[in-house]
Amino acid sequence: FQIHIVDSTTYSMVYGYAVIEAAEKAKKGAPVNEIIAFVEDWVHSAHVYFATYDLKFAKKSGRVSAVAAFVGELMGLKPILTFDHGKSKVLGKVRGEKAVIPDLIKRAKAEMTPNTPYYILSGDKPEKTEELVKECKKALGGEPQGVYPIGAVISINAGPQVVAVVVKGSQNSN
Repeated sequence: FQIHIVDSTTYSMVYGYAVIEAAEKAKKGAPVNEIIAFVEDWVHSAHVYFATYDLKFAKKSGRVSAVAAFVGELMGLKPILTFDHGKSKVLGKVRGEKAVIPDLIKRAKAEMTPNTPYYILSGDKPEKTEELVKECKKALGGEPQGVYPIGAVISINAGPQVVAVVVKGSQNSN
């Protein structure tokens, strides 16, 4: 029995997808080195873009100051985030809920390697998840590999009202 450790430097289904796919490969008899190569490639090239519709949890976690959260809520600002070296990072802000999904898709499409799988992470806004799936099908070509619930780390830092898209892109420095 051998254990192979791969540091994903990320959270939840960003690496969970690779684990599921690795288990499927193992079940089909793929060699260990092929499975490890797949997992390492995925975790080093997966890009997650997520947005929160409520700044309350970002404020509570200390990711956003109370003043910034107050002003952001008044102005209808929604942060667009990613993970960088295991930490959440604000990539930008959009104004209003209607701008969130187009911005996520624009970022995902710009980074996505053509003809690779992508998937959606879903929080407590099922209508926004459905909209993201619909728009991703058009923009990214085809069905998402899956729609998964957000994990605890994203919920704690960004709150439950989150949507995200995860794509395979170029190798990142995560």
